[in-house]
Amino acid sequence: MKLNLLYLEDDLEVRENVIYFLERLFSNIYTATDGEEAYEIYCEKQIDILLLDINVPKMNGITLSKKIREDNYKIPIIFLSAYSDRGRLLEVLKIGVTSYIVKPFIFKELLETMSKTIQLIIEEKKTTDKVILGLNLTWDENKKSLIYLDEVIHLTHNEILLTELFTSYQNKIFTLHEINEELFNHNNLHINTIIQLISRFKRKIVKITDNNHFFIENIYKQGYKFR
Repeated sequence: MKLNLLYLEDDLEVRENVIYFLERLFSNIYTATDGEEAYEIYCEKQIDILLLDINVPKMNGITLSKKIREDNYKIPIIFLSAYSDRGRLLEVLKIGVTSYIVKPFIFKELLETMSKTIQLIIEEKKTTDKVILGLNLTWDENKKSLIYLDEVIHLTHNEILLTELFTSYQNKIFTLHEINEELFNHNNLHINTIIQLISRFKRKIVKITDNNHFFIENIYKQGYKFR
């Protein structure tokens, strides 16, 4: 299983060396040179592991990780930093980091840490294949089934595609054009058709669950996002 890494580092030489050693472990390595850029990438892409330097411009690694933890308490965070004093170490430990590697480091140490983290994610994915969408409502990723109170809800093909998209990219806001491009490019559906599809899907789920909560949220003037 190949995963996606977000790597925050403003030192070009260090960044290139780390990418060289880690690229065979990941499908994609997304890089950022400051915290604000890294957060934008995190919101746009499906990220599985964060590798963060602390001392970077605009938003440091600790502030960034705290911001991400507000949205995602499970994603592994590994720090690479020259800050080895006790105060900084205690601060990042409170965030719930996976590991903390002090610069200058041995690349073997980084490889071992990253490999262990990847293995933990793989093992968790093997045992955890369900996404909680609401009270008594879950999505079984392996079976492609939406389940309410142990009963499988019949979904159309397009409803399955929508559920897969939003549960896979839980941090991204999709415009209607992006939804069309991601799911229906070959059909080139009209934008109003997608709006109607989401609206019908919502009414269907709300009626079945008797709950107004729906896992696809309309963000005013921006698009749609996993709720």
